[in-house]
Amino acid sequence: MVTAERGTVKNGAVTIAGQYRTQLARCIRELGLSPSSRSAITPPEPEDDDSDIWD
Repeated sequence: MVTAERGTVKNGAVTIAGQYRTQLARCIRELGLSPSSRSAITPPEPEDDDSDIWD
């Protein structure tokens, strides 16, 4: 809380920090960086054919 012209108000930096925290949590989920989102990602099955991309 900060004392301003209109009295005691919520600090603007706290609001911005909360918005950044929300955005960061969303990015972490989207990129699969949290343990719960990592478990939801299934890697593709490897192909068994012997074709090498460098041949």
